[in-house]
Amino acid sequence: MVGLRVIRSFIRPILPSVVVRMDVVIRMKRYSLSEMLKAVREKEKNGYDYVTPIQKIRKQKQTWRYYYGREFFRIDDYEYYVVKMRKVDCDER
Repeated sequence: MVGLRVIRSFIRPILPSVVVRMDVVIRMKRYSLSEMLKAVREKEKNGYDYVTPIQKIRKQKQTWRYYYGREFFRIDDYEYYVVKMRKVDCDER
């Protein structure tokens, strides 16, 4: 019985103590600049602000091809855009 009393003392309702943190940073990734700008504008309407500017990141992907027993590879370039945003209070704007 002593063990059950200890367990019950640690069980508390979670919902009343939940606090929404305003400094949570989200990371958005899009493959075209126009899609990124649309997404950023929507987030700005909902109260988000920039942490970092929109960054263009280029990557290379190496793919191997096999034709008639010979192997060679092709390098594909692709790019995407990344931005970090956070929720701000109305007073901070």
